[in-house]
Amino acid sequence: MNENRLNYQEAIFANLGLDRNSALNLCNKVCMKLFNQPYSEDNGMWSEHLVFFAALALKSKRIHKILEIGTFNGETTLFLAELFPKAKILTIDLDNLTLQTSNPYEYAFSNDKFFEYRQNLLKKNKNIKFLQQNSLNLVKLKETFDLIWIDGNHNFPTVIIDLINCLKLLSNSGVALCDDVYKRKFFPDKYADISCYEALKELEDNKVIALKLIQKRIKKRRLSNDKYIGYITLN
Repeated sequence: MNENRLNYQEAIFANLGLDRNSALNLCNKVCMKLFNQPYSEDNGMWSEHLVFFAALALKSKRIHKILEIGTFNGETTLFLAELFPKAKILTIDLDNLTLQTSNPYEYAFSNDKFFEYRQNLLKKNKNIKFLQQNSLNLVKLKETFDLIWIDGNHNFPTVIIDLINCLKLLSNSGVALCDDVYKRKFFPDKYADISCYEALKELEDNKVIALKLIQKRIKKRRLSNDKYIGYITLN
């Protein structure tokens, strides 16, 4: 564990009125209950977003509707449903065929057991509604949400459209989090698109949003030290 990174992360949580240590304890309990293992950022797609969701659950009692863009294997969806048992959750992802033919995560989507695993998880909580559609269709949605998790296509232009759509769908006191925010370009990584960060900074500079960047992972793990999660509220 990198102590400097851990201290920075705890300070970011504290600045937002959140306690990372308490959140980590809750995160471990929920992961043990749902997946029979404690939280670890070395496990698949798990990262600090789970700890942060746990911190929000400890603090906020006003999260009644949740939107997730990018269901992937359903683990974050079920995790959110456990943290916020009274909340209605809408999670969306592309249809299976599109995922199999056009998504970078070939190791997952090429295996039919992946979709079976996801279906079984999503069926465990009646408050989860799963739609297979392109996130661009959210432009037609008229609802508002108290918590939005943006974890779909991370590249331009889709990530920018998702971001703007989500700001329109966010309740006045709501929180949006955007996964995989890169502050600088990594040319070996074709998915390291900085357009999301540039858009977030432009929105922040023009006082449309307030923005904090949370480290995606604390340990050193390939290029993940330069990945962030954007914490977004409306001004």
